[in-house]
Amino acid sequence: MGVDANSTGQHTMAGEHDHAEAQKPFRFEQLLNAFERIRYDEPGGGADGFPQPLPYLHDFVQALTAVSHMFEHLGSAFLFVKRDVLEKRDTLHAVFAADPAGHETVRQMVEEELRLGTADTRSGQVGGTRNLLRMMWCVRFLYVLMRDVARTHDGTRRNLRDCVWNAYCDALREHHGTVIVTAVRAALWFLPSEETFLQSMGVEAARRGEYLTRIEQCFAPLVHRLYAYYEARDLLRLP
Repeated sequence: MGVDANSTGQHTMAGEHDHAEAQKPFRFEQLLNAFERIRYDEPGGGADGFPQPLPYLHDFVQALTAVSHMFEHLGSAFLFVKRDVLEKRDTLHAVFAADPAGHETVRQMVEEELRLGTADTRSGQVGGTRNLLRMMWCVRFLYVLMRDVARTHDGTRRNLRDCVWNAYCDALREHHGTVIVTAVRAALWFLPSEETFLQSMGVEAARRGEYLTRIEQCFAPLVHRLYAYYEARDLLRLP
């Protein structure tokens, strides 16, 4: 889903940013930095009744650019995921830009769409809740993938295949039909070796312990809180 006509300016700005970023090699450190910069709100005991902090929407949207770059490093078979992430990033950015004060946090955006009855829509600026859910799946995929990769120690192709498949089954498989699942299985055989994958993002083997700690610190709370919030609001099964 792309942005609508009202967010063309924002889409152009995002495109210019993407072009500038494309001129620089992507590093795993950028992904960690993007998620470490995410701020969280303070639960106020409102109608949602959810007691845990949730991310600021704009911070989360900004981090999705780094998420899209990660999929480039899994090979050409995963480029369709990058395109999907960027499309949904732009839609979420349009939702934020339409009302920055009213959509400052994920909580505000979702609660407003629940009040308006638009949480399950698939179109335009009022499609934030559903598109955020799809991005939650991708962020969970990357969390599980990089957590598992950080725990491995040799550079065999089989290790990366196992990590990607485990992450896919954990975060995405239940949401896909047979055709996509079959395509993902085939794509596993075209993955780079784990060593090539990590080197392409500037990951130093000696810093795996540090990376694992940072992955757990910035990804785990985000993933767990968002999933718990969507479960509490009965939103995990949006069409």
